[in-house]
Amino acid sequence: MKFVEKYSNFLKKYKLFIIIAWVMIIGFSVWLAPKFISETSSDFNIPEDTPSFIANTILKGSQ
Repeated sequence: MKFVEKYSNFLKKYKLFIIIAWVMIIGFSVWLAPKFISETSSDFNIPEDTPSFIANTILKGSQ
């Protein structure tokens, strides 16, 4: 229980700092998330010598 008491006292002592830090983190996330999403993609080019590529080619050919 000693750890819980120390942790609780820490949170009480630095409550305002923790709230300000979270507000800043959320602010930067809201500001940077659209830029990050526009710069990334979920496309992945499978290397041609892998079994996955061969299976994908066969499946596309049968449709």
